[in-house]
Amino acid sequence: MKKQFKVSIIVPGKFHSFYLAQGLQKKGVLHSLITSYPKYLVKKYNIKKEFIKSIFIKEIIERILLKINFTFLLSKLYFFINNLFENLSISKIDFDKINILVAWSGSAEKSFKKINVLKKKVIKVLERGSTHIQFQNKILHEEFKILKIQKKPIDQRIIEKEIREYKLADYIFVPSSFAKKTFIENGVSENKIIKVPYGTDLNEFYLDNKYNEEFTIISAGQISIRKGSLYLLKAFQELNLEKSKLLMIGNVEKELFPHLKPYLLNPKIIFQNHVSQNRLRLFYNKSNIFVTSSLEEGLAMVQIQAMACGLPLICTRHSGGEELVDEGKNGYICPIRDTEYLKKKILSLYKDKSQLKSFSESAQIKAKNNFSWENYTENIYSEYQKLLS
Repeated sequence: MKKQFKVSIIVPGKFHSFYLAQGLQKKGVLHSLITSYPKYLVKKYNIKKEFIKSIFIKEIIERILLKINFTFLLSKLYFFINNLFENLSISKIDFDKINILVAWSGSAEKSFKKINVLKKKVIKVLERGSTHIQFQNKILHEEFKILKIQKKPIDQRIIEKEIREYKLADYIFVPSSFAKKTFIENGVSENKIIKVPYGTDLNEFYLDNKYNEEFTIISAGQISIRKGSLYLLKAFQELNLEKSKLLMIGNVEKELFPHLKPYLLNPKIIFQNHVSQNRLRLFYNKSNIFVTSSLEEGLAMVQIQAMACGLPLICTRHSGGEELVDEGKNGYICPIRDTEYLKKKILSLYKDKSQLKSFSESAQIKAKNNFSWENYTENIYSEYQKLLS
């Protein structure tokens, strides 16, 4: 017999939380979604108004600073803005009416402590979309050193706070085996870590009939150090393939600008600012393969979106792509920072059109059969049931 329970979610933003809330609402177990997004935006995800508790001061501050181009100030205030959201969120939680509290890393500490102080029988679940923060900091520090960037990758206060959250949490949910491995290597018990890969909206991302005269590689997400964007740019420039182009979609990280100069004059490389979710499918369907050269991620959701649109995936082990790729069938997994290996795999799909077609079909089927948000909901719901048994 399935145990009845209620779940509250705390998220400073969006991430995949709206799909999680939507799925839990369908299952009849959502108690509340506490977010920094205003209600009218959350309601677009078909989440009922009575479940939404909005604390939008965080979004107002961040968006004002971004609009006036005060990103340097935003990075300095980020820790305090998140703390403000976290402090305000506690008053929105009804600890007597929930069985599970799901909180995003960086905004969970105070609510988890409150549960302990009140001695409530509420399971504390931490959602961490990336790797263990010490692994994340280490690999970014290595890359900053390679690029001679004189800056700390992650605020030490954020690192310390997240580590306290890892200790306070009863369970930590991550989206990939790679992310899970980084937690175990940093001393977190394997029994505490639960892997549930993400999904995508198959009504929004799907394959259209397409013909591309040019061989088009696409990469979506922020163009940044963490995404390993320079390694893909270097690989493409050195390949110099005929009738080809590279489409880089996303805003450019400030620290990366000085390193983009060798690629800005290449007519085959197109830099496209951030594209809204409802337009991304159009770009995927004008492309042939999706490449991510990430140095660190839990599971880049753009990879699932691209596969659903019939794009073979070439990605690094550190992108979480091993959850998605069947090696040599719908894509390839590459080591990080290995430009030569990346070039080799891109070239193999460029030269072999029949293999490219086979990979495309396999990628779409894999995404359709395994990575819908409905599948994600079923997996999450099943894991929550286990926690309560």
